[in-house]
Amino acid sequence: TGVVPLPTPLQVAYQRTELTAFMHFGLQTFDGTEYGDTAKDTPALFNPTNLDATQWVSALKDAGFRQAMLVAKHSTGFCLWPSAYTDYSVRNSPWKNGQGDVVKEFTDAARAAGMRVGLSLSPWDEHYPSSSADYEAYFRNQLTKLLSNYGVVSHVMLNGFRAPTSLDWAGIVALAKQLQPDVLVFLGPEIATTGADVRYIGNQSGRASRSTSAIGAVPNGGPSNVWYPAEAPVSDRGGNWFWHPNNSVMSLGELQSIYFASVGMNTT
Repeated sequence: TGVVPLPTPLQVAYQRTELTAFMHFGLQTFDGTEYGDTAKDTPALFNPTNLDATQWVSALKDAGFRQAMLVAKHSTGFCLWPSAYTDYSVRNSPWKNGQGDVVKEFTDAARAAGMRVGLSLSPWDEHYPSSSADYEAYFRNQLTKLLSNYGVVSHVMLNGFRAPTSLDWAGIVALAKQLQPDVLVFLGPEIATTGADVRYIGNQSGRASRSTSAIGAVPNGGPSNVWYPAEAPVSDRGGNWFWHPNNSVMSLGELQSIYFASVGMNTT
């Protein structure tokens, strides 16, 4: 028993993980930009030579992370799995002669290490324009593939930045939970609605405040008094989310400060 609203057991488990590692890896890794250039960047650009997802997971686990989230599709629309719904994926890249699947390599490695799996699927898509009339069907097909073919997924992130607000986001959340009953869904504030489990803190500096509460309102007609914990994202490399040769990573002292200002202030 307790005073409502109460967290679900899934939300409690999520909040107790404290740290999620985001992995941004795609065409931008190779073209040197943050948002890519869909007019120029073709799948031929994606050709890693020593990709080893077990190395990723091992390093993250040693650092204390309990959950890792791969950005399976960023706003470029390039898919890190061999999608049947677009030609803009690893299926048409030279990597492993088009037979590779980064999502599978990551999820297999994470599961073998006992790490919670998260997947991010960008609602904003520049290659298959998210303003298209049939985009919702396309997006649902992609989400269905990711939540049907890669085992248990604990967390799905659907970012709100430039996301099409015309889609039935409540229905999309319901689809995710139909496919994965134990999944938690993050929706950005631009598309948040009933059914969302995790929210955005409102900045990308990894900092909350002492007044940050896990109780809040879901926008766009959702309930006004629900357990709705926040996630406080931050890049470890000077504001960039993708690797670039001139990046320098944060110092241990900076990371410690951010930990106390995020996890210490009631966010992940």
